[in-house]
Amino acid sequence: ATGVSAPGACLAAVAGCLIRKLQGGGCARGGSTLHMQVARGGFRDRPATALDKALEIPTALWVARRWSRDAVLERYLNDAYWGAELHGLNAASWRYLRKRPAQLTLPESALLAAMLSAPNRTDPFRYPARARRERNEVLTAMARHGFITQALAAAARRAPLPTARPQPKPETTQSRAFLRWAAPEVAAAEFDPGRPVRLTLDTRAQAAAYQAVARRLAGRPDLQASAVVMRTDGRVLALVGGRSPEQDTGRAWAARRSPASTAKLFPYAEALKRGWRPEDTLSAAPVTVGDYSPRNYGGARYGQLTLTEAFGLSANTAAVRLNEELGPRRVARLAARTGVEVPAAIAAAPLGAYEVTLLEMTGAYAAFVGNCAPVKPTALAGRPPERCRRLLSNRAHGRLLQLLASATGPGFTGEGARTSGLRVGGKTGTSAANRDALFIGFVETRRGPLMVGVWVGADQGRPDRAITGGGLPALLFADIARASARL
Repeated sequence: ATGVSAPGACLAAVAGCLIRKLQGGGCARGGSTLHMQVARGGFRDRPATALDKALEIPTALWVARRWSRDAVLERYLNDAYWGAELHGLNAASWRYLRKRPAQLTLPESALLAAMLSAPNRTDPFRYPARARRERNEVLTAMARHGFITQALAAAARRAPLPTARPQPKPETTQSRAFLRWAAPEVAAAEFDPGRPVRLTLDTRAQAAAYQAVARRLAGRPDLQASAVVMRTDGRVLALVGGRSPEQDTGRAWAARRSPASTAKLFPYAEALKRGWRPEDTLSAAPVTVGDYSPRNYGGARYGQLTLTEAFGLSANTAAVRLNEELGPRRVARLAARTGVEVPAAIAAAPLGAYEVTLLEMTGAYAAFVGNCAPVKPTALAGRPPERCRRLLSNRAHGRLLQLLASATGPGFTGEGARTSGLRVGGKTGTSAANRDALFIGFVETRRGPLMVGVWVGADQGRPDRAITGGGLPALLFADIARASARL
């Protein structure tokens, strides 16, 4: 990139870049001013296309007119990529030098500046000779342009590089997955220059979720887990996508899997919306819809059940019957209002015969518990919530919370999620052949309901009869809910 003192867009450099792009080449250097880098919304390592370059120009000119040079440079340094999945000067100075930016010496500052052009190739721990050479070139240039004296530059060039690879702060390590998920939203948002970006992340909730997962899965190295902790308005407090930060591959928000019986919430919510009561009865006898005949877990057979019993026992036959009686399209429309697309034409839809992410499904539950939809999960604190509309009448909403709370009662599938002294509610889910096991629900706190979603399974979708939604996921829910309720 050209310097911050250049105009908002260097048209000659951009023209050259466009020509090289159209000829099939690249323009890794010299095609952008810092204003244009800021206009791109950050420095994610995807290469810019020709169209990107063209669209950057008017935005960069606007930035040049409205922002001071110091503000542009500050935004650049707060977003810049420094290798090792690090964005921003604060993260880089801690990772490589274990210092805050204000504590950096001249040779340390020059080292970080030198890394900006090719951070992965100038990592001082992996390529010390190249890092030293690049750092010294920065110091020489500073002396040549009069920013420092020749004597000061000579002394700084003799300074040693950091040799011991510092360990990241624990909370930084545990927050890595959350920050990776939040990065696109942060990059797309508009902020005043110089003002810090506040995130919804609660490092205590994040640490508690990782600890709970590690403890519960200690004897099952073949399993993975993911967890979401969020407010009913969509503010995400914790996001865990693996049994440890090192194994977190974004399972909570990127992996699409069957929601299993957590999808039963949609037909039951539609029933309550239409005036049904938890004590009303429905048939859970065997049923066939087209060529589909659902079976209950363990081959259980039921007759007449109340809504509370059918939901708490997770009776598949009852859910399919209820869905058909209410009308699959009506149920699908209600689900769509919460952000989940349910295939109405599939008779097994109320049993989760489609795929969603854990974050999406937890957001759908948040919409029902908060009685306001849609709920858009967000990482940005202070962002006004999405405009939403009420899903259910006050009476139906109260009955829905009652149904969710009852499902954790004695003898029901969610009994393992019960937490002493706290009001909780939720629904278990176990997909076909026990490939996926889930529990999604809420815990009442002094700040209102808090949503917790949990998934447990194997990445390859291997069947495992030892896992069910009422087992490890319910226990993990209880652990995370107990810890989060105190925050």
